[in-house]
Amino acid sequence: ILQRGLAGPLSSEQQYLFEAISTHAGELNRMVEDILDVSRLEQGVITVRRRVSSTKQVYDQIRPIVERKAELARVQIQWDFPPDDTHARMFCDDEKVSRALTNLATNAIKFCGAPGQVKIQCEALPSSIRFAVYDNGTGIPVAELKNIFEKFRQHQVGSTYGSANRGFGLGLSIARE
Repeated sequence: ILQRGLAGPLSSEQQYLFEAISTHAGELNRMVEDILDVSRLEQGVITVRRRVSSTKQVYDQIRPIVERKAELARVQIQWDFPPDDTHARMFCDDEKVSRALTNLATNAIKFCGAPGQVKIQCEALPSSIRFAVYDNGTGIPVAELKNIFEKFRQHQVGSTYGSANRGFGLGLSIARE
């Protein structure tokens, strides 16, 4: 009702508050989806729908979500994807690839340095496509690398778990699966 203006026009402050509510509702929805996905992964019932896709389809799916999260966190995003006319074709479940990249990018946004900088890269190799997410955070100690994909971690590696970095600790586990 508010988004469509059916209750009347919103002031700039009301619009700002509406966007914050919408963003946080989306975060809660994503947390519930993460819990359900973990359950489905454990039961082996997640379906993979591979089809001919392109790096552009993945880019188009993740860009609005990632840019909104980066904007709210005041993090600069750099996109290093092929130009529109050279996007690579691939045979995959582009929704699963997009979800994994979104989880990786969200994690990078949460734990990058200050000022925050995150780079999302796509590279077409001779027989595969390589996606990568980089950030300017302090990094993860080598001894802790084995722990970053654990589910339901009560704290993130190398940081204090607090209200600024809410979550269930499922994003990297889901991305790995």
